[in-house]
Amino acid sequence: MPIVTVTGDWNGSAYYLPVLKGKIYSLSAAAGAGHLSPQDVVIETISDTIEPFNIVQGCFVLKNSFRAFPKGTIHLMAVESEPAEGVDMVAVQYAGHWIVAPNDGRFSLLIEPAAMEKGEAVAYRIPLPDEFSTFLSSTLFAEAVWNITAGTFASRWQVCGLRSVAGGMPSVLDDRIVGKVVYVDSYGNAITNISRETFARGYFRWRSGHEDDPAFRIYVGGPHTVLETICNSYTDVESGEELALFNSAGLLELALRNGNFCGVESVATNCEIMIKFYDNEKGED
Repeated sequence: MPIVTVTGDWNGSAYYLPVLKGKIYSLSAAAGAGHLSPQDVVIETISDTIEPFNIVQGCFVLKNSFRAFPKGTIHLMAVESEPAEGVDMVAVQYAGHWIVAPNDGRFSLLIEPAAMEKGEAVAYRIPLPDEFSTFLSSTLFAEAVWNITAGTFASRWQVCGLRSVAGGMPSVLDDRIVGKVVYVDSYGNAITNISRETFARGYFRWRSGHEDDPAFRIYVGGPHTVLETICNSYTDVESGEELALFNSAGLLELALRNGNFCGVESVATNCEIMIKFYDNEKGED
């Protein structure tokens, strides 16, 4: 039984999601014997409350949730999803899943760079339909589901390259890591694009040129907010205190225990985060 997920910015009140579901079911019903019937398809909404046109937020939610679904699941990334001149809709086979979205660079936010470089993600271009519509993505998403589940994608689609965008990953320099806030959750916690592995790379890069282990400070949006410790859990600090920790997704998160960190510190997505390493005995420059 194929599972199809939808991650979108339609906010529950639009007719777009029902239209998309209807087209998927209609194609299944028209397929006839030997393929899917409507009752064979399960359509799940990962989120329909992504901020309008916020591709970075949508990619964050999908990237950190799609692996929880069974392999073979088809994920439709319906944020800013209408094809445009020079931007095709593609279906990407990756890690046992399918992700369908415009080829506008967002896959560099969805897929690890190393996996892209090793060719672990295979992209197929989905041809545009002959008839124009102001909601073409619904037709293309439905066609993608039909061809993937029917196994006809290889004969109908062409393999293509994936575009990438700069700035999707943090920078690791000799004495610092520079990243940004990529998601603010419903509690007001700021989730960054700095992973535990990225922190380790920065730490050992500094250590390779020094005799002792470094101290570090985390600067949030400049010198105003500074954190000097990475905790294991929220309970490491008292209620009302700020903290940094690596969350369940392995990403650096900035929080206020029993409070709203982003509200208090006026932090939003794209806010710069810098981790500065320095010699603990000499102090920071």
